[in-house]
Formats: sequence, C-alpha cells, structure tokens
Amino acid sequence: MAMLQLPKERAAKDGRRWYFYDKIKVDGRTKPYMSKSYMTRNEALKAERG
Repeated sequence: MAMLQLPKERAAKDGRRWYFYDKIKVDGRTKPYMSKSYMTRNEALKAERG
C-alpha cells in the first residue's frame, strides 16, 4: 500500500491530508481503494495496518 499526502488545496476543511490507497479484488476484478483522510501520517499508518 502507498501512503500519500494531499496538497493543501485538496485537503479537507479541518486539515486532514493523509490517506493510503491499495488495490482490492471485488468479484474477480481489481479495483483501486482510497481510504478516508487522516490528520497525521501516524493515524493513517495505524488505520492501514489495523
């Protein structure tokens, strides 16, 4: 999985900018999955692992 930070222009109104994405299999097809946004990198890492 990849951990990315959105630019300030695309951040949520409360400042959440960190997210992770991965590819998941749905009905035999691979689809991209983008998580919700998190305030800090550590929060996004914890959500990714847990």
